[in-house]
Amino acid sequence: MIEKIKEEAYKVTPYEFEKLLDEFEEQNEYLELKGIFLVIGDLHGDLDSLIKILENWENETLIFLGDYGDRGNYQVETYYFILKLKEIYKNRIILLRGNHESVSYTHLRAHETVLD
Repeated sequence: MIEKIKEEAYKVTPYEFEKLLDEFEEQNEYLELKGIFLVIGDLHGDLDSLIKILENWENETLIFLGDYGDRGNYQVETYYFILKLKEIYKNRIILLRGNHESVSYTHLRAHETVLD
């Protein structure tokens, strides 16, 4: 599944990205957590590192700490990859907003310009 999402991430269109992003805009902000977790933070558009981290991922819940794509070579692709994981694995993926995802710092959709 990771390989399939990786291939999609490198080919994502602005429309596909917007559609996926819209699906996650209305989510509960409070969590009750139990289990084993893998915490991933500050990817900053480094999709290759994310894929490397996930090579041995098994059953842990993934907690992403934010700062997904404010710089780096694959900003939109990194967002897309993470959102696809969330779409597929739903309750096993937790997405937190980093300072680079705050509205006061930058609007998330501004990253779509990288696709142009």
